[in-house]
Amino acid sequence: MRRFISTLIATLTVSMGCAATAQEASAPNTSAGIRFPLRLLRGYKLQAAAGMDNGPNGKIWKENGPTIDFHIGPYFSEETGSIRKEEILWREEQIVNGHSFTCVYTKSSDLVISHQPLPVANFRARIHSQQELAEVLLMVLTFEPKGYAVDPSAIVPPPKSSR
Repeated sequence: MRRFISTLIATLTVSMGCAATAQEASAPNTSAGIRFPLRLLRGYKLQAAAGMDNGPNGKIWKENGPTIDFHIGPYFSEETGSIRKEEILWREEQIVNGHSFTCVYTKSSDLVISHQPLPVANFRARIHSQQELAEVLLMVLTFEPKGYAVDPSAIVPPPKSSR
């Protein structure tokens, strides 16, 4: 399994440039004013809110697919560092396009990915299949703090607070 994951990460790293270019070409309705640090795959929705003294937090999901919870900002710590060793099935580290990532897969089928250094970004998804693993990695490993244009139809506003 560990060899499979290492091979998958390497393959995804090499193929990300091709997939990213294809996605941008297929999303003509993007608006340069709406940006997000991950490149979303087709069919995924984004719900983000501004955190107090921090960057965005929220979720990315698609129907019948994984949900990725995220927290991005300078005051977070790496979530992968707080996972107990007895819960870890595997842990890998990789630098992609100059960004350092730590990926941890747990016994409870959670994939937790942290980006370090600043801004710290943490991503968590419950994985049910190899397809979901590939989709989560393809999106999270595109992390770029300057962001990418997002198709406005993929954005779901956060629920209003009940204050």
